[in-house]
Amino acid sequence: MRLDSYANLLKKLRIIGVKVDTLYSDSVHVELEPQALESLKERLADQGRRRQDRTHTGIRVMKPFRLSEERAARTKEKTRELLKKRAEHEEDKE
Repeated sequence: MRLDSYANLLKKLRIIGVKVDTLYSDSVHVELEPQALESLKERLADQGRRRQDRTHTGIRVMKPFRLSEERAARTKEKTRELLKKRAEHEEDKE
């Protein structure tokens, strides 16, 4: 992506209330202002903006989901392994 396109994208996001910070760390930090989140929900709920071939109505934003105990345990273990590898990698860098 060209730098000017990236800058324009960040500017447009800032105008609607979304802050994206990628400069000060290796990760991306995104902040949503409450008005931006409400605006997003309203736009998602607007049936006039939906494609005609979509039959599902309503928003499924922030719908809670449940993992089976087995899958939760696997996910927990994979996360621990990943964090351990990252810690070892950081130690190797030093």
